[in-house]
Amino acid sequence: MNSDDLIAGMLDQKLELLGQFCALTESMLNALGDEDMQRFNDLLECRQDVIDRVNDLDVRLAKCGIPFSPGDIRPEGVQPGARQQITGEINACLTKAREMDRQIHTIIQQRYRDLTKNASAVRVARQAENIYRKKTASRYGYFIDKKK
Repeated sequence: MNSDDLIAGMLDQKLELLGQFCALTESMLNALGDEDMQRFNDLLECRQDVIDRVNDLDVRLAKCGIPFSPGDIRPEGVQPGARQQITGEINACLTKAREMDRQIHTIIQQRYRDLTKNASAVRVARQAENIYRKKTASRYGYFIDKKK
């Protein structure tokens, strides 16, 4: 197997991993829509595993002399035709994932604002209840001997 085949295999593997990444991101978006935070957290952990595997693959690609970043259209040392198609698919997948991440971020920020607003309302209600609640008189008297 020559180095071009090895590099092509790694790029194909990266494309496959990024496809999993996109699928997990889409599932996370659906979990947020269903308000299933446990499933969302589980998917987030799975997605982090995929990210780690992609990062490892990028390190291996860099060791082969191909500094490959998401913005690259044609990494050096890569055959123009097939590799350009693969990198285009990788960039498309990353663009789709970024858009879904923006949606997830927007939803989470909105839920955070709602949560802080509700927590503030509960705090105000609790303070109002404490102000208007009459304190019960103590049934037992206490004597403190200050001479000792």
